Amino acid sequence: MNPAPPVLKPSPWRRWAWVLVVLPAGLTVWLLGANDPVKTEIYPPCSFHKATGLLCPGCGGLRSTHHLANGRLGQAFQNHPGFVLALPFLLPLVSVWIWHRVRNDEETLRTRMIYDRALKMALILFFVPALLRNLPGPFQNFAPPPVAKVAPSK
Repeated sequence: MNPAPPVLKPSPWRRWAWVLVVLPAGLTVWLLGANDPVKTEIYPPCSFHKATGLLCPGCGGLRSTHHLANGRLGQAFQNHPGFVLALPFLLPLVSVWIWHRVRNDEETLRTRMIYDRALKMALILFFVPALLRNLPGPFQNFAPPPVAKVAPSK
């Protein structure tokens, strides 16, 4: 006989914790959608890339988010394929997390395991292409195009 899975008790502030995720994320997407990272200088350049010449896991992420916010999936994938591949796992994960916070549901161990698996899959999809693009050969296709070759926003 299997006993019922343990129920994890929520902390008192967790019902409103989703606001700390949604508002900054929404503001960031809006800011990136309105301001092309190639044309504006409000975004700092990648210090890792400047120092080593290698692409960090986030290189191309701002441009990719800008293109996604403006509905250009192909250009977003061209700038950061790992980010675009990870989004189908991250967005439902965050949505379910927010749903639990708003409804003040207690999370079961099974729910936490689903969160864990989705997060691991998103991280793998994000980091594997990001690391492979620094290797020579066919993996160079994962690298974002040089800034001068990025298609202008419309």
